[in-house]
Amino acid sequence: GIDPMVVVDSPRSKDSWERRKFGGWYRKVLFAVIVLVPAATWMNDTSYSTDLQLMFPFSSPINDGLFDTSTPSVFLVNKSRHYHVCKKKNLKKKYGPAWVILCDAELLVSSEKLLQRGQDVHLVQIGAHVGFEANDPFANGIMSYLNALGADEKQLFHWHFVEPSPPNYERLMRNLANHSDLCDVRGINKAVVPDSFNSTQKESLTFYSISKDIDPETGYDSRSGKTLPRFVTQISSFSMSPLNRNKRVFKKKSLKMKDYVVKTKVSSASYSELIGEIMGGSKNEVTATESSGPTLASLFTASSTSGTKSFDKPLFVLIDTEGFDCNIICGISETSPYWPPFLIYEHTQCSKKMKNKTMTHLRSVGYKLTKIPRGQNTVAIRKSSYREI
Repeated sequence: GIDPMVVVDSPRSKDSWERRKFGGWYRKVLFAVIVLVPAATWMNDTSYSTDLQLMFPFSSPINDGLFDTSTPSVFLVNKSRHYHVCKKKNLKKKYGPAWVILCDAELLVSSEKLLQRGQDVHLVQIGAHVGFEANDPFANGIMSYLNALGADEKQLFHWHFVEPSPPNYERLMRNLANHSDLCDVRGINKAVVPDSFNSTQKESLTFYSISKDIDPETGYDSRSGKTLPRFVTQISSFSMSPLNRNKRVFKKKSLKMKDYVVKTKVSSASYSELIGEIMGGSKNEVTATESSGPTLASLFTASSTSGTKSFDKPLFVLIDTEGFDCNIICGISETSPYWPPFLIYEHTQCSKKMKNKTMTHLRSVGYKLTKIPRGQNTVAIRKSSYREI
């Protein structure tokens, strides 16, 4: 018999070993000869399209003297910036579960396409509180992306923070000033109501918020000297329901919530009025910054106005209005031009009837809905909108 420990060095086994040893090299050489060499020759051809050249971050005769290749941000179709956020290890843990869905739906790739054409990108956060918070389902991921943009691109990127509560808005504006290097950040001191509301309904609304004695970021109460959970100033609303659900938070500190509730009349706008102002107010406001070469806006003025349909709606909208989210969404007309491709709203504080009505309404205009498991938010993606990009 044959000893199982003895390796038989047959011609066939030796040939297989040689193929395994050198097969990888054969494939690499063939790939280089058949693909890379012709591609490199083609890329150095001066007739190569300038528009396509922007997609590839390496030097060629077309780049020389026109683009600053030391700055990768000038290459507009830059998937590395998408991967910078979306391919991170523990994406869900780092930026939250909503970002897994947004990355799969290519939110940032859509942003890159708009920037490629020199067009404005708009993000709208309705119910922003003081901005940039740890429990914000969107902020951390988009901030990471914005930090990778070049200065010219940041001029095209507009992040709008809508907050009606006067003390919260005051702190929001301070935080926006501290984050002004991210992009064009703007604060709007308004409440948002359904499109169906008339002027009389808007004027009759009472807004309930928490006293400015409680710091909106730390929860410290200057009146009692006690510290409450930081979220207590986030529960401002047109209804007392969100506040009443948190009475126990005050009770645990031997405080009465009613002593801290402030009733105010706030400026309000319907969803479509707000978005119309945002989209109309940003047109032609971008100014070129001084640089050694052309800016993004100037490079693509021709391409963005010739044969390219402008994208006159927000790319992304986040709604967090403490129980009023479903009312706002159901009040948007099916024919509204301002449905965003990407939408997140808080569903937990809507009644069961309003939840179902909202889901039906969103599906009727083409959204695919995903509830965050064990979370408070629903992510809605409208493919027909981002296909327009």
